[in-house]
Amino acid sequence: DKPTWKPEDIAVDAVFSQIFQLPTPEHRLVYYHSIITESCKIAPAAIAPSLGRAIRFLFRSVDVMDLELAYRFMDWFAHHLSNFEFRWKWTEWLEDLTRSDLHPKKAFIVGALDKEIRLSFAKRIRDTIPEQYHPLIPEGKDKD
Repeated sequence: DKPTWKPEDIAVDAVFSQIFQLPTPEHRLVYYHSIITESCKIAPAAIAPSLGRAIRFLFRSVDVMDLELAYRFMDWFAHHLSNFEFRWKWTEWLEDLTRSDLHPKKAFIVGALDKEIRLSFAKRIRDTIPEQYHPLIPEGKDKD
């Protein structure tokens, strides 16, 4: 009967509630991005599990999210990964690769990878993801 929320869960929830405030958050989105990034750098063992649970929850809900909020999530996710060597447990989302390109979850994955490429380069991103994701990064991206 006890709550299972940890202080880190509350902190992550508070920052995401600001990122997802409609019509616009109180501060620029990069401010909230940097709060999460710095929290992860200061206390990775504490924040990472809470953040992972939040990412999984949001991804499970991306197909019913307001389009603007799904875009903000995708934008933050790609930006966040760029600060942490583009590491994520991509294997958790392998089954979503079989979805239509128009499905919100697959569109999220494709959009996040595209943004990661813009923040780095295609070969670097291709090296950080499972081989099943490689078809989502066309060879033409290597030339950009």
